Amino acid sequence: MKIISDRSFQNVYQSIVDLTTGKNVGLEALTRFEDVLFVSPDSVFREAERCGLKSELEIAVLHEPIKRTHEMSGDCYVSINVSPVTVATKAFKDLVATAATDHLVIELNEADTVDSYFALNDHLNRIRELGISLAIDDVGSGYANFRHILELSPEILKLDISLIRDIDTNRKKQALAAAITAYADEFGSKIIAEGVETEAELQILRKLGISLIQGYLLSKPAPW
Repeated sequence: MKIISDRSFQNVYQSIVDLTTGKNVGLEALTRFEDVLFVSPDSVFREAERCGLKSELEIAVLHEPIKRTHEMSGDCYVSINVSPVTVATKAFKDLVATAATDHLVIELNEADTVDSYFALNDHLNRIRELGISLAIDDVGSGYANFRHILELSPEILKLDISLIRDIDTNRKKQALAAAITAYADEFGSKIIAEGVETEAELQILRKLGISLIQGYLLSKPAPW
């Protein structure tokens, strides 16, 4: 895949802000592709998967974010997106072992297919033993079984933009967000609201007790 060999991509980072302190607690590493300006990044990863190169592409874009963990301090972290199939590879394990692991979070998408949770947990446990935390991304996006959450016991749950959009005027979304937050509180997970774009959304999230926020209202993805 030419994108991999030419490294025709750029890493950008979006802040995760704690409303209680006003400080950044983390940065999510995202990828922008130089040769496909009119195609979403997700579509590039789907094409890589079709070609059997998804793990190779994911690992290629993660080298810079892994290095950036060594520049983080305190409780701040870099969050990276990775698929279950890549988590199982030796190349990924070798790469994350070079990180400042206390400052690294890996995100699995709620929509990612898992063939065996027993096997995935085995891979994740080895990674978590290094001090790396696990987040489930896109929670509440419509993949309603929530099995990733139940089976993998993540340290962080990230509420999807589809749940956050217009949450200030949609009581069903508020109820679902409140239920997920109650679950997280019960089992010691943190909640992050993704895709926050309006002050009204921010205020209702405050009322729901969600203080970790990511979205264009507070910051846009940007190069390091």
